[in-house]
Amino acid sequence: MKGQPKYIFLVFVILSVFLLQCARKEKKQKTEEFLTVRTSPPISIVFAGSVGFRRSYADIQFMEDEKEIEKYLDKQRKSNPASADYSSNKFLLTQFEKFGIVTGNQLLLHKLKLSSKENFSFRDSSGKNINVHFTYSLENGDHGINIYSGKDSSKVKVDAHYIDLKYCLLDIIPGGNKEIVVLNEYYIMNGDNFELLVYEIISSVQK
Repeated sequence: MKGQPKYIFLVFVILSVFLLQCARKEKKQKTEEFLTVRTSPPISIVFAGSVGFRRSYADIQFMEDEKEIEKYLDKQRKSNPASADYSSNKFLLTQFEKFGIVTGNQLLLHKLKLSSKENFSFRDSSGKNINVHFTYSLENGDHGINIYSGKDSSKVKVDAHYIDLKYCLLDIIPGGNKEIVVLNEYYIMNGDNFELLVYEIISSVQK
């Protein structure tokens, strides 16, 4: 039994090293979690993605009769814009389908409860009041969204070409706050284009 004390001592050393490493790992994890909470902004707004649609008038280039052209334009203007797959976020497209705003690959504009107010406020998921302000720069034509809550604020540029502000609030991304959905509507290359731009408002609970 000569070697038994030495064996017990060796097991004790290995166990001590293992427990020390576990303690250090747990401490590091808690420190990282603490720093994440400390460094996360109280509120922020970010661009989450977009879904694109188009109403084409391309066939008009093959028409000459004015009555035929007018009839065609009238029909197209009443039609629902079709999905432009090349510019759509697949996840967001699926979410809009769940809300009944998109069906059969078409955008149902009448399903959107749009507002044009430049300012509004709401309470986030934690009960905190958040003020929202849409901006427009006459100098460079840039659109933007600013949000405020007490001394905290955040802003994001809206990459859009719209003339008239149109937006709505929808819980497109599950959990948290409702998202701001901006309708970017513009004409280019023989067609009306419609983009649903989704902006996510993230607010952290103060601890």
